[in-house]
Amino acid sequence: MATHDYVIANASGASVRQDINNALQAIVSNNSNATSPGVTYAYQFWVDTTANQLKIRNSSNDAWITLRELDGTILMQDGTAAEPSLCFRTDTDTGFYKDGDGRIGITTGGVERATILDAGVIFNDAGNDCNFRVESSGNANMLFVDGGEDAVGIGTSTPGSYGGAVSLATASSGNNTVTIAAGTSSNSSIHFADGTSGDDAYRGIIKYEHSTNAMAFSADASERMRLDSSSRLLLNTASAIDSDTSIKFHSVSNSGAGIALGRSDSSVTSGDDLGRIIFYGNDGGTYQICGQIKCEADGTHADSDKPSRLSFGTTADGAGSPTERMVIDNSGNIGIGASSPANQLELANGDTTIRLNATAGGNAFLKFLSNTGNNNYINFGDTDDDDIGSIVYVHSDNSMRFTTNAIERMRMTSTGHILIDKTAQDAAAAGAQFRGDYPGLLQLTVSNIQVLGVNRLNSDGDVIVIRQDTTPEGSISVSGTTVSYNGGHLSRWSQLAGGAERTEILRGSVLSNLDEMCEWAYEAQDAVLYTEEDELPEGVSVGDVKTPARDAGTEDNEQLNRMKVSDVEGDPNVSGVFQAWDDDDDTYTNDFYCAMTGDFVIRIAQGTTVARGDLLMSAGDGTAKPQDDDIVRSKTIAKVISTTVSTTYSDGSYCVPCVLMAC
Repeated sequence: MATHDYVIANASGASVRQDINNALQAIVSNNSNATSPGVTYAYQFWVDTTANQLKIRNSSNDAWITLRELDGTILMQDGTAAEPSLCFRTDTDTGFYKDGDGRIGITTGGVERATILDAGVIFNDAGNDCNFRVESSGNANMLFVDGGEDAVGIGTSTPGSYGGAVSLATASSGNNTVTIAAGTSSNSSIHFADGTSGDDAYRGIIKYEHSTNAMAFSADASERMRLDSSSRLLLNTASAIDSDTSIKFHSVSNSGAGIALGRSDSSVTSGDDLGRIIFYGNDGGTYQICGQIKCEADGTHADSDKPSRLSFGTTADGAGSPTERMVIDNSGNIGIGASSPANQLELANGDTTIRLNATAGGNAFLKFLSNTGNNNYINFGDTDDDDIGSIVYVHSDNSMRFTTNAIERMRMTSTGHILIDKTAQDAAAAGAQFRGDYPGLLQLTVSNIQVLGVNRLNSDGDVIVIRQDTTPEGSISVSGTTVSYNGGHLSRWSQLAGGAERTEILRGSVLSNLDEMCEWAYEAQDAVLYTEEDELPEGVSVGDVKTPARDAGTEDNEQLNRMKVSDVEGDPNVSGVFQAWDDDDDTYTNDFYCAMTGDFVIRIAQGTTVARGDLLMSAGDGTAKPQDDDIVRSKTIAKVISTTVSTTYSDGSYCVPCVLMAC
């Protein structure tokens, strides 16, 4: 193998022949040599035995072009997109070229369309306005990449017209479906990222959990919402409250969960709807509104001035749409049945009732609270006057006051006194009062009319019944024009003679007067002054003495005589019969009550017989016996009205009902 310059020099015949043979050998061997021929020609072949390559001289005869390896490998120039190294005779700017190490470029019309590299295939690596399309048997644009619009279409050749980077389209009568499949214990997800690592790689996630059959939605790399397999919507929580919970909102901050409903209209006027929560029911064919909570503009809106009201509506039985039942206006007033409440709470209806029902053994409370210097009111009014009647609690003196026709009629003081038609605890002032210091005591003060009027209508019977410890002891009754005093008796307080110690005296025993007065005792008391918190009687000022001080000591009572058990037969000094010891206080132990007149019992000695109608006198031993005649005398004590024995004592004496006449 050799090279030759292909010039036959003048020489002898044998030299010329040898030179021709060398030229022919060079041609046959493609000028094979370790070095290039000394003389070269355009389009001349040369086998580079050092590189083991077949090369050809370029058209300008200034460089060698490697055609192929001698082991069978075809070698080409790198080429460019405009001049590919492998092209077509009639289309020289369409073909293949080297786009870098390990990269093959595919070009058409001098523009790179795709790049094949060891890691994959890149379409339009140069970033030209090139489209990419994949056909299917039924869709010419199964996948379409619009290079000019920077959009990807599935089922459409114009993805950019849908306004997104990725568009899915189908025939107008068909359905669009994207399926992401995973195992029954795995998850299927769509991730939204703004980076390639950490949380940036999955800032947003739509995930289906096949193990729980729940759909989860994440934002900022954390789950924010979940739709579980029981159709419950959970916000910021993965668990429901209970099986009846449809939607659960859970706040991740201290501000609590919230739902925002709004209106973007910049010109809102009074009555405009700002948002509502609507409750529906199905009537078997259609959904109809059953109730709603609505927010309305309660005045014209302006910058930083957004008056509003809340309206609550329910649907009545037999109706097909809700009616407003309660409102909260822009001032905070609540109206129930009143669309424009004038006060903090207004109830309006044909009949208005407030019911407090404490169930399960609880208590029902209605509380009115105010400052100590203010009052609490319950007002009763009409269309002409909204406070014509009232119940008022006055904190300054802790009294309860009742008014009718705008005039105070009754007052309950802090000490429990109930005053009717008077405002002060004063026995001299006209009106009635129930004494709180003596429960059950009624004081009546009137002018120019009877103090107490009692009137029984339509029939005869009791007008007043007198009881002790709930047991009837007497009564005042009327029969026609006759007034009768039944079962009662007059009694008086007394003491044993000389302050003697208490002895046993049987009920009904005959007592006689002594010429010895009873004694009173007074305890020493400090002076008490009226203060601003007291209810001042008429003519009394703050600082006046409320209860005068009195010195300790005793004084004779000028009205009540002391008594003893009668020890004289036919005793004319008989006062009455023993009723009971006085145990209401600890001042004395020998004071008692003596029944003087009226219905009572009297003690009869053992062996003495009495008959109904008998007049009785003292028997001289504390008992009574019949008189010899039926003339009422100074010694007459009583008249027997019944022989029925009420009590029998251990000494054989007994008691029978009588009418006392001792005084």
